[in-house]
Amino acid sequence: MKNKIITAFMVLTFAAGTITGCGGSTQTTDSSTEETAETSENTEEAAAEGEEAAADGQAAEETKEYPEDAYLSGIKADDYVDLPADYASMTVEVAAPAEVTDEDVNTDIANTLEAHQELVEIEGRDVIEEGDVVNIDYVGRFKDTDEEFEGGSAEGFDLEIGSGTFIPGFEEGLIDEQVGTEIELDLTFPEDYPTEALAGKETVFTVNINKIQEYHVPDFTDEFVAGLGVQDFGNVISTADDYRAYVKKEIIKQREEQYTSERKSAIITKLMDGSTFKQDVPEAMVTRYYDMMTNYYTQMASGYGMELTQLIDLIGSQIGTTSDTYEADFRERCVSDVKQDIVMQSISDKEGLTLSDEEFQAELEKAVENSAAYNSVDDLDKETRESYREYLMGNKVLDFLVSKTTVKDPSGEGDGEQETEEEE
Repeated sequence: MKNKIITAFMVLTFAAGTITGCGGSTQTTDSSTEETAETSENTEEAAAEGEEAAADGQAAEETKEYPEDAYLSGIKADDYVDLPADYASMTVEVAAPAEVTDEDVNTDIANTLEAHQELVEIEGRDVIEEGDVVNIDYVGRFKDTDEEFEGGSAEGFDLEIGSGTFIPGFEEGLIDEQVGTEIELDLTFPEDYPTEALAGKETVFTVNINKIQEYHVPDFTDEFVAGLGVQDFGNVISTADDYRAYVKKEIIKQREEQYTSERKSAIITKLMDGSTFKQDVPEAMVTRYYDMMTNYYTQMASGYGMELTQLIDLIGSQIGTTSDTYEADFRERCVSDVKQDIVMQSISDKEGLTLSDEEFQAELEKAVENSAAYNSVDDLDKETRESYREYLMGNKVLDFLVSKTTVKDPSGEGDGEQETEEEE
């Protein structure tokens, strides 16, 4: 896993994008009844929304001071690692991007049409069937007290019959019922229901059926395309044919970007597999990376009014950890990323792939110009400056490696081709 913490840190301090996980200098690779009825919040969306809050809080946080060996500039990389002799002439295998077919384009368009589907009331039938989307008002009460339970009521709720959204028996109890009627459903919440106050409770739902609906997927027409407002280099796409061509171009672009990412990942993997570490990496550097990572997720959690462990419970499956193991998992990733950055620094030293003071100053000014956190380069502390220097170094070395590495397609097509960044 090549998630880079320094990239993530710079993203936060310069508010330039998003983070996918751990860290390093180069990035290669991401109401109660309604609870009975609906799944929990989409965790990917939650994570994405939380990143803004994390960025807002990070720059204002007091910077911790680290010893010199917490930074690449404070160590001699060759003291820690022996590089593979062929680092500048490696060969890696990466499958070439698949050709984009008409079926690929049609699938993408079908997904777009489905995303714009609308609910339309069914005419000529008023009896509920499996698959219908019924619009209902409902009130849930405890059977023994006749008291409404919290979150147990809604008006104008659209429920797809057969979706398994509500507790067992609710949706099934609506089948064959008629629009305009009021019915009562005697239901028992599952014993393992996550809301303790409802688990195993006997309840009665009073349901008024307002209408039956079905999803209508729009036709792929010029009118539909124009309504999307999609632009290509500033020009609004207004015809179905032009949109089809646009979709094909975008799929080609996505596959090429994926290929580029996989190629870089393969290069780094082979480079790391061939490198030999002569001693443990500096503990101060691991601590610094670990602090970056935990600070990031702590700020994200704070944006939601959560503790860090609560956030990890929410998004842990995406970042590969749990609230019980995140400290060890984070540290393990950061040790791996420190090793990678030391390898990259060693190549930088051997090949002279460094930034002059003037070049680095220009890069800092460019970053600050697009920053939401800083007004001037003079506002940047040592931690931010060194992190950005490491980030730029890693990118420079990776560009060098890409230009020197031969990429072979496992299928045999394009064997022996050497590709450069300019070809991307």
